[in-house]
Amino acid sequence: FSLVTENNPFSYFWKDIDLVYRGCNQRFATIAGFEKPADLVGKTDHEMPWGIDNEIGANACRASDFEVMHSGQEKIRFLEQIKGENGEECWTEASKVPIRDQDGNIVGVLGVMEDITARKAAERALEEANRKLEELVRLDPLTQVSNRRHFTEILELEWVRAAREQYDMSCVLFDIDYFKRFNDNYGHQAGDECLEKVAAAAKAALGRPGDYIARYGGEEFIVLLPNTDLDGAMEMATKIRKCIENIVLQFANTSVLVTVSLGVSSCNSVHNVTPEMLISHADAALYRAKESGRNCAVAAPHIRTLSKVGSM
Repeated sequence: FSLVTENNPFSYFWKDIDLVYRGCNQRFATIAGFEKPADLVGKTDHEMPWGIDNEIGANACRASDFEVMHSGQEKIRFLEQIKGENGEECWTEASKVPIRDQDGNIVGVLGVMEDITARKAAERALEEANRKLEELVRLDPLTQVSNRRHFTEILELEWVRAAREQYDMSCVLFDIDYFKRFNDNYGHQAGDECLEKVAAAAKAALGRPGDYIARYGGEEFIVLLPNTDLDGAMEMATKIRKCIENIVLQFANTSVLVTVSLGVSSCNSVHNVTPEMLISHADAALYRAKESGRNCAVAAPHIRTLSKVGSM
């Protein structure tokens, strides 16, 4: 038995009915911080590096031991988190079986563990890489707000929620005033910086976790405001406009002010209204804002399926 336990890649231990260690192989002794297996005999999990009574401590280890002994059923290939002698968290894949005497009475528990810390680290790294990849797919790479595709997905989800909970839905569509002239005068690199600053300022103006901003195309941005009526949407549009109005860019020793024009639309019920209708009325209001001299917010005109609105 000693030859078998010492010449394989797994860690072995066995405990008596009181969960006192009665033996182990060298691999397990090393994990537990002991020079040789004999040094571990007579000790409990509370005297191990994982002896702290928390979710990854002695109590967690002992709980699975008790489960195996009291049920008489083996527990195969389950994850267990412990702490090694250096205090670092280790992940193991463990199997535990009850030890029976010649009369069939349970007298202890036998455990076999494999250190899978490296595998868990690789899994976490893969999960993080996938998370970052998902963010890249959803975010506009320049402005770091959501792209149009992801906005469409969010809009569909919010529309279903608004229909179920019967609340108002509003949106603000805005673009940068005279952006083409800006690009022509200062170059595309300056234009990129302008887009970044505008996106950051607008995002900072949003007040609730449920408010949502995306780059809709070119120099155009859109903000979705669930559970917000027209007055609230107009207040948000004004806040966004003023935040962006405070942006001052420096190019060729020249201070450049940035302004935006905004169109606002709102519906007090999404029934008989489509997301496309909400956006198209915001787009019409945006056009009116430009006709009104720019650097202003205008609400969509009243139509039958939308809430009554006025302009600011």
